[in-house]
Amino acid sequence: MKLSSKTRYGLACCLYLATTHEKVAVQQLSKDLELSPLYLQQVMSALKNGQIVNSTKGSSGGYELAREASEITLYDCLFTLEPSLFDTTESATNNPDYQYILDKHVFTPLKTNLEESTKSLTLAQLSTKLKEHQSEALMFYI
Repeated sequence: MKLSSKTRYGLACCLYLATTHEKVAVQQLSKDLELSPLYLQQVMSALKNGQIVNSTKGSSGGYELAREASEITLYDCLFTLEPSLFDTTESATNNPDYQYILDKHVFTPLKTNLEESTKSLTLAQLSTKLKEHQSEALMFYI
Protein backbone atom coordinates (compact mmCIF):
# COMPACT_ATOMS: atom_id res chain seq x y z
CA MET A 1 0.00 0.00 0.00
CA LYS A 2 1.37 3.36 -0.94
CA LEU A 3 0.69 6.15 1.54
CA SER A 4 1.72 9.77 1.11
CA SER A 5 4.69 11.23 2.98
CA LYS A 6 2.23 13.38 4.91
CA THR A 7 0.42 10.27 6.13
CA ARG A 8 3.58 8.35 7.00
CA TYR A 9 5.05 11.34 8.88
CA GLY A 10 1.73 11.97 10.60
CA LEU A 11 1.43 8.41 11.83
CA ALA A 12 4.99 8.55 13.17
CA CYS A 13 4.17 11.80 15.01
CA CYS A 14 0.97 10.36 16.48
CA LEU A 15 2.84 7.31 17.72
CA TYR A 16 5.57 9.50 19.18
CA LEU A 17 3.02 11.63 21.05
CA ALA A 18 1.22 8.51 22.28
CA THR A 19 4.50 7.24 23.68
CA THR A 20 5.74 10.47 25.31
CA HIS A 21 2.49 11.67 26.96
CA GLU A 22 3.71 15.27 27.02
CA LYS A 23 3.84 18.39 24.85
CA VAL A 24 6.49 18.17 22.17
CA ALA A 25 7.81 20.94 19.93
CA VAL A 26 8.16 20.36 16.18
CA GLN A 27 11.94 20.74 16.54
CA GLN A 28 12.01 17.83 19.01
CA LEU A 29 9.78 15.70 16.78
CA SER A 30 12.02 16.51 13.84
CA LYS A 31 15.17 15.55 15.72
CA ASP A 32 13.85 12.35 17.30
CA LEU A 33 12.03 11.08 14.21
CA GLU A 34 14.67 12.37 11.78
CA LEU A 35 12.10 14.16 9.65
CA SER A 36 12.00 17.58 8.00
CA PRO A 37 10.79 20.23 10.49
CA LEU A 38 9.26 22.36 7.73
CA TYR A 39 7.15 19.49 6.44
CA LEU A 40 6.29 18.34 9.96
CA GLN A 41 4.74 21.73 10.65
CA GLN A 42 2.28 21.13 7.79
CA VAL A 43 1.58 17.60 8.97
CA MET A 44 0.92 18.74 12.53
CA SER A 45 -1.39 21.44 11.23
CA ALA A 46 -3.44 18.79 9.41
CA LEU A 47 -3.57 16.66 12.58
CA LYS A 48 -4.69 19.70 14.55
CA ASN A 49 -7.43 20.46 12.03
CA GLY A 50 -8.55 16.84 12.32
CA GLN A 51 -8.69 17.15 16.12
CA ILE A 52 -6.07 14.46 16.62
CA VAL A 53 -3.62 16.82 18.33
CA ASN A 54 -3.77 20.08 20.24
CA SER A 55 -1.12 22.75 20.12
CA THR A 56 0.03 25.26 22.67
CA LYS A 57 2.12 28.27 21.71
CA GLY A 58 4.94 29.67 23.76
CA SER A 59 8.15 28.52 25.39
CA SER A 60 6.51 25.58 27.18
CA GLY A 61 4.21 24.83 24.26
CA GLY A 62 4.13 22.14 21.67
CA TYR A 63 1.86 19.40 20.39
CA GLU A 64 0.05 16.74 22.36
CA LEU A 65 -2.72 14.27 21.60
CA ALA A 66 -6.19 15.81 21.77
CA ARG A 67 -7.54 12.71 23.55
CA GLU A 68 -6.15 9.71 25.34
CA ALA A 69 -4.11 7.43 23.08
CA SER A 70 -6.57 4.63 23.84
CA GLU A 71 -9.36 6.76 22.32
CA ILE A 72 -7.62 7.55 19.03
CA THR A 73 -7.70 4.83 16.40
CA LEU A 74 -5.50 4.33 13.40
CA TYR A 75 -8.65 5.02 11.36
CA ASP A 76 -8.96 8.47 12.97
CA CYS A 77 -5.40 9.32 11.98
CA LEU A 78 -5.60 7.89 8.47
CA PHE A 79 -8.97 9.52 7.78
CA THR A 80 -7.52 12.88 8.86
CA LEU A 81 -4.31 12.55 6.87
CA GLU A 82 -5.48 10.66 3.80
CA PRO A 83 -9.28 10.72 3.54
CA SER A 84 -9.23 9.55 -0.09
CA LEU A 85 -8.10 6.17 1.21
CA PHE A 86 -11.69 5.57 2.34
CA ASP A 87 -13.44 7.00 -0.71
CA THR A 88 -15.71 4.77 -2.74
CA THR A 89 -13.96 3.31 -5.77
CA GLU A 90 -15.10 4.52 -9.15
CA SER A 91 -16.63 2.05 -11.57
CA ALA A 92 -14.06 -0.19 -13.20
CA THR A 93 -16.21 -0.69 -16.28
CA ASN A 94 -19.54 0.34 -17.73
CA ASN A 95 -20.58 -3.30 -17.95
CA PRO A 96 -23.00 -3.79 -15.01
CA ASP A 97 -22.24 -7.50 -14.58
CA TYR A 98 -18.50 -6.93 -14.25
CA GLN A 99 -19.05 -3.92 -12.03
CA TYR A 100 -21.37 -5.88 -9.73
CA ILE A 101 -18.84 -8.70 -9.26
CA LEU A 102 -15.92 -6.32 -8.72
CA ASP A 103 -17.88 -4.23 -6.22
CA LYS A 104 -19.22 -7.22 -4.32
CA HIS A 105 -16.07 -9.33 -4.20
CA VAL A 106 -13.20 -6.85 -4.45
CA PHE A 107 -13.83 -3.19 -3.74
CA THR A 108 -16.40 -3.43 -0.94
CA PRO A 109 -14.55 -6.19 0.98
CA LEU A 110 -11.25 -4.28 0.69
CA LYS A 111 -12.81 -1.09 2.02
CA THR A 112 -14.62 -2.97 4.80
CA ASN A 113 -11.48 -4.82 5.88
CA LEU A 114 -9.42 -1.64 5.85
CA GLU A 115 -11.97 0.22 7.96
CA GLU A 116 -12.42 -2.65 10.43
CA SER A 117 -8.70 -3.24 10.93
CA THR A 118 -7.85 0.44 11.34
CA LYS A 119 -10.77 1.10 13.69
CA SER A 120 -9.68 -1.76 15.95
CA LEU A 121 -6.12 -0.49 16.45
CA THR A 122 -5.48 2.43 18.82
CA LEU A 123 -2.44 4.62 19.31
CA ALA A 124 -2.13 3.15 22.81
CA GLN A 125 -1.84 -0.35 21.34
CA LEU A 126 0.76 0.83 18.83
CA SER A 127 2.67 2.56 21.63
CA THR A 128 2.73 -0.69 23.61
CA LYS A 129 4.03 -2.56 20.54
CA LEU A 130 6.76 0.07 20.10
CA LYS A 131 7.87 -0.27 23.73
CA GLU A 132 7.94 -4.06 23.43
CA HIS A 133 10.01 -3.81 20.26
CA GLN A 134 12.45 -1.41 21.91
CA SER A 135 12.79 -3.71 24.93
CA GLU A 136 13.48 -6.70 22.68
CA ALA A 137 16.08 -4.73 20.74
CA LEU A 138 17.85 -3.74 23.97
CA MET A 139 17.86 -7.31 25.26
CA PHE A 140 19.36 -8.50 21.98
CA TYR A 141 22.36 -6.19 22.36
CA ILE A 142 23.12 -7.04 26.00
